[in-house]
Amino acid sequence: MFTPQSISQRSNGLHFKRPVTYKTTMLQPVLSVSSRSSQEESLMTVGDSVSSLFAQFVTQVSHNDELASYVQKLDLSTIRPGFDNEGDESAIFENEPIEDDAVLAGWRDWKLRGDPLYSRQFKRLTKHSGNSSSSLSCSRTSSNSNSSTESKPIKKRRSVTTAIRESRLWLSFYKKNKLYQASEEVLEALRKQQSPMARPKVPFSTAHPISSPFLRQYSTSKDVPVGHLIHVVASCKNLTDIDISFLPLAEDYAVAGSSCYLPTSSSGLLFVSDVAKLYTWKPDEIVPVSPSDLVVAMLQLRDLQVLKLRKLMWVKRESVVRLVNENNSLLHMDLTDSGLVRGARWAIAGSVDDLRHTLR
Repeated sequence: MFTPQSISQRSNGLHFKRPVTYKTTMLQPVLSVSSRSSQEESLMTVGDSVSSLFAQFVTQVSHNDELASYVQKLDLSTIRPGFDNEGDESAIFENEPIEDDAVLAGWRDWKLRGDPLYSRQFKRLTKHSGNSSSSLSCSRTSSNSNSSTESKPIKKRRSVTTAIRESRLWLSFYKKNKLYQASEEVLEALRKQQSPMARPKVPFSTAHPISSPFLRQYSTSKDVPVGHLIHVVASCKNLTDIDISFLPLAEDYAVAGSSCYLPTSSSGLLFVSDVAKLYTWKPDEIVPVSPSDLVVAMLQLRDLQVLKLRKLMWVKRESVVRLVNENNSLLHMDLTDSGLVRGARWAIAGSVDDLRHTLR
């Protein structure tokens, strides 16, 4: 599991001087640190690109500004579903044995990790029964609140969240519900609460968790909530490269201050995808968020140079115009096959100057 503690254990006391890379390409999470000359370099590769690993990453960087500052590159283009065997796909939706070894947990399992109904011990979903079935124990241990590895609270940054709030969709909603009315003392106290996620003694020593049988209808989906991406963009201000090509986005909603839930992230944002609530929300408790809100957040990244958005239907010409005209650091974009209109002139890969010329 990816935690700040695992970074300190793997780095052997090295101080990170360069941002790290979040990438979804490998079966098991790996963190390696190497030294070159007088400065230290770090490379973090976290994957198999099942969405629950990314959800854990989102939880960490959205609650730890220091950790978020190390992230330089975000690559979700290779994310895959927890169950990726086309021959056995029909078994997910029927009462039939599953041919694959197991169904891996997704972001919905991570969201409901504190719910005993979904996080208790489950048998693996295998094609064998009886003694051949194995189970996964989700052990949870509380860490010492006085641990020296626990990061100190860092003053909240407002730039990205302010920009999002000022967008046309969000402005009237937040003025009405006052999402940010919680005091700094309350938010700091909430951030210090211990997370229910497991912390194994040896980082990355356990296998990827198995999905709950109650959530296995989502096992063939590789979607990621819009709120997760907004969290990362709002928290990781040093991002230079973003690749979310081919990535389906799950609908999401911002949680209002009128609800009983308060934001604990450093950005002050809270989404339905963060809250383990299964009953219906009241209309005044939530507001829809869309990919256009993600674009608003990307406009605030002052070091963003490369943005890849291949084969994404939600990309609109208006969003591309804003990105090339309002983000002065952006150098290259890949929009191949994106947009609702097939063969759009602007759906190309090239420099920002080329795109500006095409958009005229």
